[in-house]
Amino acid sequence: MWLGFSLFCMIFGPRIAAYWDVVSVTSVALTLVFGLQGGAVPREVRSSGATLGVWLVALLVYSGIVFARSDQPETYYLIRFVRVGVQLCGSYALAGLYYQEYGNEMGERILIHLFWAIGAHAVVIGGMYVSESVREFVWSVTQPELQREKRVGGLTGSLDTLSVVQAFGILLLPVVLTKTRGMLMLLAMAVAAIGPFSALIAGRTGIVLGVPSLIGIVFHKWRRLARLIPLTIAMAMLLAAVLVAITAFSEDVQQRWAGQVERLQRLVAPAAYRGYAPEDVTVAKLLDDYRYGWPESAAHLILGDSRSGRTESYRIDADPGWILDVNGIGIIGTLLTLFFYWYCLRNAALAWRCHREAALYSLVYSIWVLLVHSKVLFLLARTGFTISCLLLFATVYARCMASGRHCRASLTSQSRIWRLAELGQQRCRWILR
Repeated sequence: MWLGFSLFCMIFGPRIAAYWDVVSVTSVALTLVFGLQGGAVPREVRSSGATLGVWLVALLVYSGIVFARSDQPETYYLIRFVRVGVQLCGSYALAGLYYQEYGNEMGERILIHLFWAIGAHAVVIGGMYVSESVREFVWSVTQPELQREKRVGGLTGSLDTLSVVQAFGILLLPVVLTKTRGMLMLLAMAVAAIGPFSALIAGRTGIVLGVPSLIGIVFHKWRRLARLIPLTIAMAMLLAAVLVAITAFSEDVQQRWAGQVERLQRLVAPAAYRGYAPEDVTVAKLLDDYRYGWPESAAHLILGDSRSGRTESYRIDADPGWILDVNGIGIIGTLLTLFFYWYCLRNAALAWRCHREAALYSLVYSIWVLLVHSKVLFLLARTGFTISCLLLFATVYARCMASGRHCRASLTSQSRIWRLAELGQQRCRWILR
């Protein structure tokens, strides 16, 4: 249970009073617990950790160089990469604790706990959406800036990235349904039914990515899920009736639903909301709606200037993450950040035969991150980075377990085996003498 709670804090931990970052505090605590608890770590996992450590040092050194050479330096990227390092250490420790607790089942447990963590946050978003007192309380503690905008952002406040994370939780439902029974299965279906609404409340991006991905995963697991179709339809009808009843007795919810309907209309027919008829839409007109602030000089394009583009003194009038990163850390720094997701995709491909579920979800989520980064800043984002790390380490551990050289039983006695081997080697030398 405490591992699931730690996972929830690692993903959705808020910033409290602008000083306390729950994600970073949880990461440090998990790292200390894992270090003090001890236990051997498979060689492949240590090798992956070392590779990511070298990558992180390269990011920090490069961002420091860009900061030093900038005429108007900002510490945004330095602080961001330090946070990435803390979060990476916490994820490494959490994956190790999952392995010590569940052994060969750690991959499945991580996926199931991810579903419940994201589902719990969907309930929080739903509570904020329905209840004004809940909204005011969460806003006052974690997101004073969203209180002025009257937007529901859960515990994190990262609206577009939160929409993607909430939609990813829906994709995990087939794993949970094939591993649970009875009332727990019904609860999982009820939580998953809230998922699309929580994703839509936060933004439209998650729905756009989630629907085709869910269709593909359901098709992939069709034989296991076909028996659950009648139960799924019944639960969907029940939840729809509950939503209709809540809407009928709450004017505030009715007004908010009107806003969500408008969001769906913008999603289906975006051209109509940009001031011209659909038949007049061209690629050039759509691109004219966005102003991209690409760097003007070659040095700025290649190296960056360390600025985030989001301060009052210097603001880039564009949202895509590629543009913000190229302005801040240049092409070189952007390629360095992309290394992590290339590494995730590589390990997912290598682990496909070992643990297809962990590999599949790691592959899907990494592709999502790269796609969403074209809309908002999502590479190494605080809200979704823990998910990427845990899926990565799940695939690495799956490869270790498939090799048969590092089962949990042998890990606990690894040091003893090494001592016995050394003693045997000494005895052989003594006999040969």
